[in-house]
Amino acid sequence: MKHVASALVLLSASATAAGALGLDRSGQDISAIFEPGGFAKLSYGFTRQDLSGYDISGDPMTDAADDFSEADLAVKTDLGGSFSLGLIIDEPYGSDIAYGGDPQTTFLGGTRFGIDSRAITAIGRYRFNDSLSVHGGLQRVTLDGVVAFSGRGFGPLQGYRVDLEDGEGTAWLAGIAYERPENRLRIALTYNSGTEIDAATTEIFADGEFRSRTKFTLPEAWNLDVQTGIGPNTLVFGSIRSAAYSQTQLMPAGLEIGLADLNLADITSITDMDDGRAYELGVSRQFTETFEGLVALTFEPRAGDDFVSALTPVNGLAGLTIGGTYTLNSVELSGTIRYTVFGDARPTVVGLPVGALTSNEALSVGLSVAYRF
Repeated sequence: MKHVASALVLLSASATAAGALGLDRSGQDISAIFEPGGFAKLSYGFTRQDLSGYDISGDPMTDAADDFSEADLAVKTDLGGSFSLGLIIDEPYGSDIAYGGDPQTTFLGGTRFGIDSRAITAIGRYRFNDSLSVHGGLQRVTLDGVVAFSGRGFGPLQGYRVDLEDGEGTAWLAGIAYERPENRLRIALTYNSGTEIDAATTEIFADGEFRSRTKFTLPEAWNLDVQTGIGPNTLVFGSIRSAAYSQTQLMPAGLEIGLADLNLADITSITDMDDGRAYELGVSRQFTETFEGLVALTFEPRAGDDFVSALTPVNGLAGLTIGGTYTLNSVELSGTIRYTVFGDARPTVVGLPVGALTSNEALSVGLSVAYRF
């Protein structure tokens, strides 16, 4: 049945999704490599975010995150025998934190944490038989970003800005999959190595600029993806992603010197992200020969308390995705809508709370077109 192959394709139509798991955007999805025959998919997603609340003086914190979009491409082909090759272009990491408000009167007004990335992943898969296969490949990541400290909450650091440009790094991935075609069962486990990024850095201080290079590591991660049929036209699927974002320690050289002068040398990173997990569970059903529907739930656990970095001001989430695919010969048109509610969070600066975000949600819309050849 067509829905056996397309369930995860439909889900990945929501290419851009808001998430609380570190800097995750695409979740390093490689589902295209499991599609039968030749396959190509182009996806576009748009997310509107709303993070708002009040700072500790009672002034509103509004527009703490910008909207964002993403376009992704995946192509897969069989090379004969048991070997398949795929190419994936996506945005695995990103951030669009941008607090509104006057920096002279609010605690975080003007603070920004923006990350844009693009990755090219070459992946191969070898099938030993109908049940067992292995896959692996290389990923090249490019990254640009900006961090700006603004508002009364940053005290003597207010006005500091760092631009990260032309950051690059290479990672690798490897995994194994077990399948039972008669039951439409597939269990795939994939390991993604950490990526060491080396970026040109320009730091802006009140008394001038400081140029250097900054190295930091994007996290290693494990993805477990499972699907199985529960009827002639119904498929249940789920996933667990675990990412070690505590590995991502970002400290530009000029700021490190400045913090030491302020007796804050114990601060080792301007980002403060915890390791975490993201869970998804869904069901796909083919209603007719040409239409398939999907519904999925997403969950990321909250941390032990509400205190989070002002640069990553979310704490857990729950999301609902609905979507559908219309098939016309070899072409599949898919669309999804995802509504996400984020947990309450209390942004901190140097460990001290500066406010609370209590009305946090996002709406993501995804579209994709896939072609089988």
